[in-house]
This record gives sequence, C-alpha cells and structure tokens, in this order.
Amino acid sequence: MTCMFDPLASPEALVLAGRAVATARTLDDAELLARSLYWEAYLLYVYGHPKKATRRSYEAATLAAALDNGRLLAQVQATYGQALAAICRYEPALEAMHHALRAKQTNARHSGALAIGSAFTLACRASVLADQGDFVAAHASLDEARTLVAAQPNHPVADSVRNWEMVILAWEARWADVRGVVAATAESAQRLHALLPLAIARAVDGYARWRLERDDMAIVQTEEAVRWMENHHVLFFTSIYYAWLAEMAADTGRDADAWRWTACVLRRSRAGERLGEAVAWRAMARVSARQGDQLRAWRRLGHAERAAARRRSIREAALNVSLRAELQQGR
Repeated sequence: MTCMFDPLASPEALVLAGRAVATARTLDDAELLARSLYWEAYLLYVYGHPKKATRRSYEAATLAAALDNGRLLAQVQATYGQALAAICRYEPALEAMHHALRAKQTNARHSGALAIGSAFTLACRASVLADQGDFVAAHASLDEARTLVAAQPNHPVADSVRNWEMVILAWEARWADVRGVVAATAESAQRLHALLPLAIARAVDGYARWRLERDDMAIVQTEEAVRWMENHHVLFFTSIYYAWLAEMAADTGRDADAWRWTACVLRRSRAGERLGEAVAWRAMARVSARQGDQLRAWRRLGHAERAAARRRSIREAALNVSLRAELQQGR
C-alpha cells in the first residue's frame, strides 16, 4: 500500500512486483497469480507504464473471472479502467470503471473499504469526463469521490483525488481554485511525508502561478517538480506537465526549450500516455507562427487536431479551433 500511494519513496517496488509475478507463475495457484498481476499492474500504472499496466490487468481480470472471484475482479477492473484511461481509450475505460464501481458498491462490507476502493476510480472517471468536455459530470464524479473519503480525510487516497481535481480545474482555467486545492494537497502530503502528491501539487501550482502572474520562477517550480519525479523513475502522467512546460517556454520565447519539452511529450505518447500531445503541438505551432513559418505552424496544428481526435477530446478540439482562428487571423 505504501508503494502504491507514494512510489517516490519506494523505487524498488516495481522490480519486486515483477519478481513476485514471476514466482507466482511457477506455483500453480491461479488466485495468487491473479493477485500478483493485479499489484504489478497497479504499480506499472503508477510508475507511468500504462500500456504494460493494461496488459497485466487484463490478464489478472481474465483469471479472476475464471475463478468467479467477484471481489478480486472488481479490484482488477478498476485498475484496468484506470490504465485504459491513461492511454486515452476512453470508451472501454469508462465501461470497466463502471463495472468496478457497481460491483464494489454491491460487495462492500463497510463504508471504509468502499471509500478506499472506489474514490480514486471516481476521480479517474472524472478526468475522462473532463477531457471529453463534460465538466458538470466530472465535478459530480469528484463530489462522489470526496464524499467517500470524507470520513478519512488523512488517508493518502484523499491526495490522489485532489491530484485529479487540480488538473481538471486547470483544464477549466480556474487558476485561483487550482491554487486552493494545491495548498490543501501540499499540507496533507507534507504531514504524511508523501512525496509524489507533493511533487504533483508543486508541478500544477507552478503552471497556475505562471498563468496568473507570468512569474518565471513559477516555470522553474514546475520544472523542478518534474525533475524530481524523473529522478525517482516515476512518470505518472508526466505528459501533462511536460506539455505545460512546452507551452510556458513557447509563450516566453524560449523556443529550444519548448521543443525539448515537446520531445518529452512525444516520448510519453509512444509509451501510450497522450494527454499532453495536443497541448505541446499547439505550443510548437505558435512558435512556428511567431517565426513566420506559416506552413509549419499549420502542420503542427494538424498534429494537435489528430491528437485530439484520437482520444475524442472535445475540450482539446475546442482549443484547436481557437488556435486555428488565431492562425487564420495572422494569415
């Protein structure tokens, strides 16, 4: 549980999980193997390897279904849905998370177990709904998650819920609200000595500060937080922060830095994590337009449009239309 909620503190956890699965495969115990695969899948997801997490959780779900173990299947489906959401396969992700939530509501023996088991799934569902442009439904899902952890406000999963809340508020450009949630997360993470939630909070806060104040030190803050995650080999949704860094660099005329961060986004895209792709390509399109290279600007906008279409993100599509208007005006 420690390595799941705060992987920065346990850099060896993923290696140990892989060894556990390898051992379980030799023991002719299907349930043990399913549980081992479940934990490896979750850690792969948290460490930023969503494609591998999807494969492991699918294998675990197949075993759990064959064993007719409904409780384990619900756990695995939640992880499977979260991993699918990370690679932006939203339709099957929402379906898997829906089945997991419904099964956990049916099987829950007490409210505490339900809160821990379902709150983060609800937050992940909120992120998918927000990316699809349905912010009303996204906040309703966040409200459900907060309700589940209200009785355990000091549980690490409360920080995990707030992490997605910060990102969703940033997608809405509600910068003051972002900073309010950041403050609550940072206070909780420092009290619990939880490094990853603190790093995420600092990354998001830097971007919000820059949006509000155009303070160069805010960019440094986001970059330091991202480097902290990288140094601990945790790439959990770093495509979001890489893309924001590319955007901030582009808007401050640091074109080489903008391309460097965009390259990081594209590496994460090849790993299956595509949430920063459209943001980075729009930033590079603006760089090209400022440099007078209209052909390249339009080509890069095309990349952003295809990125949005791949994950059916109405939110990103709207931002692409806005940039298209800017480029048309310039032409």
